[in-house]
Amino acid sequence: MATRVASGRVATRSKRKKSPWVKWAKIALTCAFGTFMLGGFAAGMFVFNEFKKAEKKIERLPLLLDSIAVTPTFIYASDGTVLYRASPVYRKPILNYSEIPDTVIYATLAAEDKRFFKHDGIDYYAAARSVVTNLRSGRAAQGGSTITMQLCKRLFTKSEKDFGRKVGDVCTALQVERIMQKKEILKTYLNEIFYGHGAYGIKAAAQVYFGKSLKSLTPAEAAILARCVRRPTEENPYKDIEKATQNRNVVLRIMNEETDDNGKKWLSDTEYERAKNEPVRLQPQAFESGERIAAYPYFTHYVLDYLAKEMPDLDFKKGGYKIYTTLNPAVQDETEKAVRRVVRGNSRAGVKTAAFVLMDISGRIIAMQGGVDYQRNQFNMVSQGARQPGSSFKPFIYAAALSTGAISPGDSISNEPYTKIPGWHPENSGGKFGGVASIPTAIAQSMNLPAVWVTDKVGPETAARYARDAFGFEDVKGYMSMALGVNEVSPLQMAEGYSVFMTGGDRVLPRPILKITGKDEELVKSFQPNILKNQLDSRVANYMNDCLRGVVTGGTGKAASVIRDARGKTGTTQINKDAWFCGYTNNLVGIGWIANEQLSESGKSWVYKPMSSRTFGGTVTVNIWTQVMAKAQKIFGRGTSQNGEALERGDSYVEATSRRREQDEPPADEQINRSEEKTTTRDERTTEPETRREEAKTEPTKPEPTRPEPTRPERRDPPREEGGVNVEICAETGLKATIYCPETATRSFSPGNAPRRWCRKHSQ
Repeated sequence: MATRVASGRVATRSKRKKSPWVKWAKIALTCAFGTFMLGGFAAGMFVFNEFKKAEKKIERLPLLLDSIAVTPTFIYASDGTVLYRASPVYRKPILNYSEIPDTVIYATLAAEDKRFFKHDGIDYYAAARSVVTNLRSGRAAQGGSTITMQLCKRLFTKSEKDFGRKVGDVCTALQVERIMQKKEILKTYLNEIFYGHGAYGIKAAAQVYFGKSLKSLTPAEAAILARCVRRPTEENPYKDIEKATQNRNVVLRIMNEETDDNGKKWLSDTEYERAKNEPVRLQPQAFESGERIAAYPYFTHYVLDYLAKEMPDLDFKKGGYKIYTTLNPAVQDETEKAVRRVVRGNSRAGVKTAAFVLMDISGRIIAMQGGVDYQRNQFNMVSQGARQPGSSFKPFIYAAALSTGAISPGDSISNEPYTKIPGWHPENSGGKFGGVASIPTAIAQSMNLPAVWVTDKVGPETAARYARDAFGFEDVKGYMSMALGVNEVSPLQMAEGYSVFMTGGDRVLPRPILKITGKDEELVKSFQPNILKNQLDSRVANYMNDCLRGVVTGGTGKAASVIRDARGKTGTTQINKDAWFCGYTNNLVGIGWIANEQLSESGKSWVYKPMSSRTFGGTVTVNIWTQVMAKAQKIFGRGTSQNGEALERGDSYVEATSRRREQDEPPADEQINRSEEKTTTRDERTTEPETRREEAKTEPTKPEPTRPEPTRPERRDPPREEGGVNVEICAETGLKATIYCPETATRSFSPGNAPRRWCRKHSQ
């Protein structure tokens, strides 16, 4: 029985079954272990692949840095002065680590990565602390990214937000730390991080926000910039000054708490107290892009407009171009001073603004000042303005009349009142009239009535056509009053027009740019002189040149005579709203303008009111011209005469050109009597003057109004011997007369016996 019992116990014990949960537990553990192993293997492979990717990324790091650091577009003056820079972003890279002040380094570390110099790219302590902080707060309240990781994000992964990006940043950070020194990493970070308001890099940010160099930043300013990188768009000091100040104080506190390896605080207690109480002084808000005008804004904006017109397909603001301009900073500085000086000195006479442009004989714009103060008024009167030129437009009317044969150089022009148009009674300045005047005298004294009679002779439509075709005034209309300057023009157009007289008949188109280069100084475009040849008969141009010399030596422009070789014309409009002086030397043409510029009652526009009745182009505006020309002649010299020969000291234009005429004089029987000469147009040199005049009158596109045929003064030349020639001579010297000879006579000479030399005694 016992045995059975024992056997029964044994049998019972051997047949007992295991619990099901044990079985499943083993299965679960086995699966978990397998999953863990597979996950670990997969994670390991993922991390391994990320490290491989990071290696490849690091290989192209130098090229990547080069591609990010886009070279801005620069506009340079003729001496290399930077006038403008533009790029998609604003950068001023730090070239050497030694450029970075300790204050900026400590502020950056305090704001972003206190342990930067102690970790290998990953701050495990900060990462663990951020995990705990985020778990406690239930949200991502704190990050654990190091400066190296932020740099990798900036360079490689941009704004991607996923687990893979985080792992990639970690792997890349480790690789970066392996091949780059800490100082190089920090310098690269400070160059590449976005600080808001278009500034990439702390050096650019210092300029944008505070207008300072990096070394000039205070601890408080450095702290503001250091914290900008977290939310550069929302929390930069321009956008939210209160939040930026709060962020600054957080950074300053950390700087005061942290110490260096020697136990010295990054920011002492005294410095901390001073910094956190320092008021924020921002510079006036600049552009939101990388576009900056560095100097001479009137000219620089003109260049930008010129580029947009001439090369509309190129986007210069994307960077990469160098634009070399014609501006001479020394002359430009003198121009700005002269404009301000004349406006300030004549403010009681109602002079509130002025403008000036200087161009050389090849079209280079040497100086341009479009107003008295760019901050006050950005409108560029030189290139954008349109004002009545007054009597400074008269030379173009006389030139048209001479070219068509409507008048001849020896003619006497009526100074009687013009009564052909009912209700319109032009007068001379001062009200005097009567008799006749020679062309040089009428121009020198700026007489209105002779200019009106000349307009009547040539016809206003013909005069307007010449103004457009020969002198470049595109919008001039044919009015009888056009000789008095009723058509509105800009100073730049007047410079182009007066260039015809300076060059002896060629029209010079203004140009502000010499050349444009692209990457590696590859030439994009070269701007060569654009000179339209033979726009005016050279004999007419030379005669007008002599007349304009007379304006300076004995007319309304005497104040310009302090400048050697000066020629020009004054112009003052009705009730003294505008006053001009348009003048040139052998190689430079300058146009000056003044006015009484006032804000309208609405304060939204500018209006022009009368100046003092004693304010004229020949008494006030000419002072800008002489000051600028004196400076320009010191730099560029006196130039050459119209045929290119160098002028000798003391020579006037007439004297210099007289030598050329003596050398190139045609045989006596081919000379033309000045009193009988009929000058020709540039396209019809072989056509008789009266025929050309009739053709001009019947031009189908611009018919002239019907008017009585003007009478010509009676000829008083002596009969010419057969085969001989009549020559106008100076009664005192017996040589060929110039416009300055006080008394002349016309004599008939047999072939070969006519005087060949011009009178030089009365040439000044």
